[in-house]
Amino acid sequence: MQPLQHHQLQLLANELVKLHINTQHSLLTLHTQELYVNIPIQETTNLTKAQLARNNDNHTTHQIMTLLITILKQNYFSFGDHIYQSNKGVAMGSPVSSTMAEIFLQHIEETNIKHLIDTKSLSFYTRYVDDIFLIYDSTRTNPDEIH
Repeated sequence: MQPLQHHQLQLLANELVKLHINTQHSLLTLHTQELYVNIPIQETTNLTKAQLARNNDNHTTHQIMTLLITILKQNYFSFGDHIYQSNKGVAMGSPVSSTMAEIFLQHIEETNIKHLIDTKSLSFYTRYVDDIFLIYDSTRTNPDEIH
């Protein structure tokens, strides 16, 4: 994983300074292990198709999805002197992998994190690729509920 860039750290620091934290607040950091190999391809392509359909005609959506699925099937890697085809997740190093991971993670945030923010259970939430930094109100939630 690449470290945060200076301007990203500055933005994070500026956001943290604005927070009103008290003794009921706790810090939690999470890391998604093996992110790329754990991206559910079918679910993520369905999410992608739905997003595309909202902003494009059927023909364009179909063309993009055909290309995307073709690219995702090219999930090869080498180990030692052998070449393997993975049957799980997205390929490390593929230009489309980070986009697929982002689509899936944004969906997870929308369906599982947004309500915690809306109910003020989370005072702060940010994610950088697969690392999550959050501050929660321990009177409203706990790490197990968040996880």
